[in-house]
Amino acid sequence: MSILYVLDEQGNPQKTVNISYWSKWFENSDRHVAKDHIGCTEVSTVFLGIDHSHGRGEPLLYETMIFGGRRDGYQNRYTTREQALKGHAEAVAIVNLADISNEELEKMLFSSVPIRKWDFEKHEYQSAENKYGAVLVTEPFNADEIIRCTNCGKEITAGESMTSKQWHNEFGFGFPVCIECHQIEWGKYRAEKEKNKANE
Repeated sequence: MSILYVLDEQGNPQKTVNISYWSKWFENSDRHVAKDHIGCTEVSTVFLGIDHSHGRGEPLLYETMIFGGRRDGYQNRYTTREQALKGHAEAVAIVNLADISNEELEKMLFSSVPIRKWDFEKHEYQSAENKYGAVLVTEPFNADEIIRCTNCGKEITAGESMTSKQWHNEFGFGFPVCIECHQIEWGKYRAEKEKNKANE
């Protein structure tokens, strides 16, 4: 069942279970957060009114899309208005930088999405701070490039990095961690798996 939201007078999302009230609000409200036109391309960010996380982690209530041009169909979703405004500005920048390579664009997109940390005990994502400026390692990549472990900040090469089982973006892609932090994550993962198995 979809989780419905409206905006209060201060512009803050509020849950509602009243479908009739939500429908009237949705039909009559201006849900636009920002809109820009760059040539024949439109960048639009709106409040969705429906949680598009489908119960997986924090609610996704805002969406930025690009219509027209080389980046037609680009889409990103966010939890807060602040994230949405930042994402809108990034989408405008993407349109203005439409001639950059797909590899450079991919790196930009993956590094800009919110980071989340999986709580093995609570079985849910927690909001987290990307303290060390970690970015996803995507193909193709330079194995000798120096990056930082998402968890502890240790400098490692991209080739040495391991995919985290705990630090993810909103699509579930794992950020890079050093082998020591990866081993700790696996220990927590296995311990929680054994615990759940014992409780079955």
